[in-house]
Amino acid sequence: MGAFVRTLAVTILLVVGTSGAALAEEPLWNYEKGFFGGKGAMWEYALNGYDAVSYFLGEPEMGDPQFSTEYLGVTWTFASQENLDRFLSDPDANRPQYGGHCAYALGSGNSLVFGDPEVWRVVDGKLYLNFDRSAQQRWEKDIPGYIEKADGFWAERTR
Repeated sequence: MGAFVRTLAVTILLVVGTSGAALAEEPLWNYEKGFFGGKGAMWEYALNGYDAVSYFLGEPEMGDPQFSTEYLGVTWTFASQENLDRFLSDPDANRPQYGGHCAYALGSGNSLVFGDPEVWRVVDGKLYLNFDRSAQQRWEKDIPGYIEKADGFWAERTR
């Protein structure tokens, strides 16, 4: 029952979030930008305020607004000036794959479900998020296969 309620909640959030986007100046979500595409209550800070670079250094840290930048229409915060500078040198290399969507959901059924910044893994120098620990455990059974499928789906949607 818990999985059904989570799925229902995510579906409602996606429908409400994308419906309201039509009224905004800049959409809150689109395939290219993912959940980092605009400002809204849920997306005031990319990765819910976590420092994107810190994932690549071993453990995610919360960012500090004094070390921040705007990118893809949302504010990214960092734990240090050094991490901010690293991000600015190559933002696309330092942000989550698939616009922050769940790598398992994309790879298993082409579903667009937001990823949880606390459920992550760096694979081959790329950051992947999953919806929850259960999704991550399923994803970890065939990471290369899920990535291949998700990459194909994502490439078709972001052309």
